[in-house]
Amino acid sequence: MMQEGRYVSQMISYKEEILKNLQEVDLSNIKSYPVLLIDGRENDLLFSNHINCTSKIGNQSDIFYKNLVEHDLFFISATALWALSLKKLLIDKEKYSIENVLSKMIDKKNYGLVSAGVITKNGSDFIVEPLDSYLN
Repeated sequence: MMQEGRYVSQMISYKEEILKNLQEVDLSNIKSYPVLLIDGRENDLLFSNHINCTSKIGNQSDIFYKNLVEHDLFFISATALWALSLKKLLIDKEKYSIENVLSKMIDKKNYGLVSAGVITKNGSDFIVEPLDSYLN
C-alpha cells in the first residue's frame, strides 16, 4: 500500500463521493468520517523518527505522513480497530464506540490510530499519545 501510493487518490475520490451522495439525499448535515483502514504490521505505519518504524527504506514513512498531512487523511490500523472493539465490549461501550472515537480524532487534526494510541503532531514532530487522553 505504501509503495503504490494509490490510497491518496482513492481517499480523495471516496471523500468526494460521500459528500456528493449525502447532498443528493439531502443529508449534507450528516458528519462523515472517511477513514483509511490498514491491515498488516503496525510498525510499517509509524512515522520515521519512531524507534519502532519499519518503513524508512525509500522514505516510505515520510511520504506516507506527508500525504496524510497534505490531503487531510486519517488512518486506523486493523489492530487498533480490534483493540477498540475489545475495549468497547469489555470496558465502556459508549466511550470506545467508533462514532465517539472518530468524532474526537478527526476533528482535532490527528493523523492515525494504532494500538499504541493516537498519532498526532507536537509542533513539527509526529508523536503517539494515549487514546484515553482524547476520550475523557
